[in-house]
Amino acid sequence: MGTELRDERRALLAEALFSSEPGAALKTLARFWKGQGMPQPEMLALFNEQLKNPTVQDDERLYEAVTDTMDLLVGWCTPQNAIFPSDPGSGNGA
Repeated sequence: MGTELRDERRALLAEALFSSEPGAALKTLARFWKGQGMPQPEMLALFNEQLKNPTVQDDERLYEAVTDTMDLLVGWCTPQNAIFPSDPGSGNGA
Protein backbone atom coordinates (compact mmCIF):
# COMPACT_ATOMS: atom_id res chain seq x y z
CA MET A 1 0.00 0.00 0.00
CA GLY A 2 1.32 3.44 -0.90
CA THR A 3 2.24 5.99 1.73
CA GLU A 4 -0.39 8.44 0.53
CA LEU A 5 -3.18 5.86 0.77
CA ARG A 6 -2.00 4.70 4.21
CA ASP A 7 -1.92 8.32 5.43
CA GLU A 8 -5.44 8.88 4.06
CA ARG A 9 -6.67 5.78 5.87
CA ARG A 10 -5.01 6.87 9.10
CA ALA A 11 -6.74 10.25 8.81
CA LEU A 12 -10.13 8.58 8.26
CA LEU A 13 -9.52 6.31 11.23
CA ALA A 14 -8.61 9.27 13.46
CA GLU A 15 -11.69 11.17 12.29
CA ALA A 16 -13.92 8.22 13.19
CA LEU A 17 -12.13 7.64 16.49
CA PHE A 18 -12.57 11.22 17.66
CA SER A 19 -16.16 11.55 16.48
CA SER A 20 -19.06 11.87 18.91
CA GLU A 21 -19.77 8.13 18.60
CA PRO A 22 -16.39 6.46 18.07
CA GLY A 23 -17.62 2.87 18.42
CA ALA A 24 -20.27 3.20 15.74
CA ALA A 25 -18.02 5.29 13.49
CA LEU A 26 -15.14 2.78 13.65
CA LYS A 27 -17.45 -0.14 12.87
CA THR A 28 -18.94 1.75 9.93
CA LEU A 29 -15.47 2.60 8.64
CA ALA A 30 -14.29 -1.01 8.97
CA ARG A 31 -17.32 -2.27 7.03
CA PHE A 32 -16.73 0.39 4.37
CA TRP A 33 -13.08 -0.59 4.00
CA LYS A 34 -14.00 -4.26 3.74
CA GLY A 35 -16.48 -3.34 1.00
CA GLN A 36 -13.64 -1.52 -0.77
CA GLY A 37 -11.56 -4.70 -0.64
CA MET A 38 -9.13 -3.91 2.17
CA PRO A 39 -7.61 -7.15 3.47
CA GLN A 40 -8.19 -8.07 7.10
CA PRO A 41 -4.47 -7.99 8.10
CA GLU A 42 -4.07 -4.49 6.67
CA MET A 43 -7.12 -3.25 8.53
CA LEU A 44 -6.02 -4.87 11.77
CA ALA A 45 -2.62 -3.20 11.47
CA LEU A 46 -4.24 0.24 11.17
CA PHE A 47 -6.45 -0.37 14.20
CA ASN A 48 -3.55 -1.82 16.15
CA GLU A 49 -1.57 1.38 15.57
CA GLN A 50 -4.30 3.24 17.45
CA LEU A 51 -3.81 1.05 20.52
CA LYS A 52 -0.31 2.55 20.78
CA ASN A 53 -1.68 6.11 20.66
CA PRO A 54 -1.28 7.65 24.16
CA THR A 55 -4.61 9.48 23.83
CA VAL A 56 -6.38 6.19 23.12
CA GLN A 57 -4.51 4.41 25.90
CA ASP A 58 -5.59 7.06 28.41
CA ASP A 59 -9.27 7.13 27.39
CA GLU A 60 -11.16 3.95 28.19
CA ARG A 61 -14.01 4.88 25.82
CA LEU A 62 -11.64 5.27 22.86
CA TYR A 63 -9.63 2.18 23.77
CA GLU A 64 -12.78 0.07 23.97
CA ALA A 65 -14.08 1.46 20.68
CA VAL A 66 -10.86 0.30 18.98
CA THR A 67 -10.71 -3.11 20.68
CA ASP A 68 -14.43 -3.77 20.19
CA THR A 69 -14.05 -3.10 16.47
CA MET A 70 -10.96 -5.31 16.31
CA ASP A 71 -13.03 -8.09 17.89
CA LEU A 72 -15.44 -7.80 14.96
CA LEU A 73 -12.52 -7.90 12.53
CA VAL A 74 -11.15 -11.16 13.90
CA GLY A 75 -14.52 -12.78 14.59
CA TRP A 76 -14.52 -12.62 18.41
CA CYS A 77 -18.21 -11.87 18.28
CA THR A 78 -21.45 -13.42 17.15
CA PRO A 79 -21.15 -14.66 13.55
CA GLN A 80 -23.70 -12.16 12.23
CA ASN A 81 -21.63 -9.25 13.59
CA ALA A 82 -18.29 -10.40 12.19
CA ILE A 83 -16.87 -8.08 9.57
CA PHE A 84 -14.76 -10.86 8.11
CA PRO A 85 -16.92 -13.96 8.65
CA SER A 86 -14.87 -17.09 9.05
CA ASP A 87 -15.46 -20.40 7.35
CA PRO A 88 -17.39 -22.51 9.90
CA GLY A 89 -15.12 -25.46 9.19
CA SER A 90 -11.89 -23.53 9.65
CA GLY A 91 -11.89 -23.40 13.44
CA ASN A 92 -11.44 -19.59 13.36
CA GLY A 93 -13.78 -16.99 14.76
CA ALA A 94 -16.18 -17.03 17.69
